[in-house]
Amino acid sequence: PTEAENGILTYTCSVCGNTKQEEIEYVVELKVPVVSISAIRAASSKIKLTATFEDYENADEYFEEYKHGILYITSSRLGTRTLTVNTSGKTNISFTDFSDNGQFSYTMKPVTRYTTYVVRSYVQYINADGELEYVYSDPIRIKYSSLS
Repeated sequence: PTEAENGILTYTCSVCGNTKQEEIEYVVELKVPVVSISAIRAASSKIKLTATFEDYENADEYFEEYKHGILYITSSRLGTRTLTVNTSGKTNISFTDFSDNGQFSYTMKPVTRYTTYVVRSYVQYINADGELEYVYSDPIRIKYSSLS
């Protein structure tokens, strides 16, 4: 088989020379999504978070996306834990769609200009076994006063 077409397996009898054929289905090797996040200073003392599903133009080559979103928490509440969907005290903003370039964004109002946040984005997808899995961006630490 190729990446797009079924193949044929041919058996040949070593005694009589008769042949038998079986079709071999092709298997598409699906990719795991990759997501990133960035932050910029927005109007009215807000922070704009933009997440990107990398290689979105080839999304049909990836496992089926189930949902996606942005997570954030103040760094003082995070401590040494990793920020995930299951982290207590976090804010989770989920989205239903991507823009044409695979992005989704959220504008937040920080508690103060100096409050530090840990932020990351995620994509939840359905793996080959039909189970839901998460992929997270690398976390970033931000505060309004240090953004340009």
